Amino acid sequence: VVDSANSLPSKLSALVDGSITSACALPSGADGWIEIDLGRDRVIGEIDLVATKGACWNDFEILGYNTGQTAAEATTWRRERRFDWSLDNLGEPEAGQSVARYRAQGRQFRYIRLRNRGPQREAKLSEVRVYGVAAS
Repeated sequence: VVDSANSLPSKLSALVDGSITSACALPSGADGWIEIDLGRDRVIGEIDLVATKGACWNDFEILGYNTGQTAAEATTWRRERRFDWSLDNLGEPEAGQSVARYRAQGRQFRYIRLRNRGPQREAKLSEVRVYGVAAS
């Protein structure tokens, strides 16, 4: 896991440690981002974000790109314009927080990038969960 603020990996590991009791501060800049390397190209069908309402960016994109590509070639997989609303109305409660589930047609990515598209805002995220598409 890396971010636009060049944070230490030990700090960012809270996003993928499997525990929602830990949280990670996200870069607060208007174009701040975090990126997860999945290790190889995988077909992604769902990405879940675990957060507390009001604690995360409200307007962001979920982008992806493959091995051999650069971040400049990333394509938008999903766009969220009102995360707080999504947590209130579509989120599923989990241990005092909410899980926002983003599903779309399966696309192949190695790198998943969340990029803030809204104003500068302090933000925290507890977990990012990435799920592949089940083979039929």
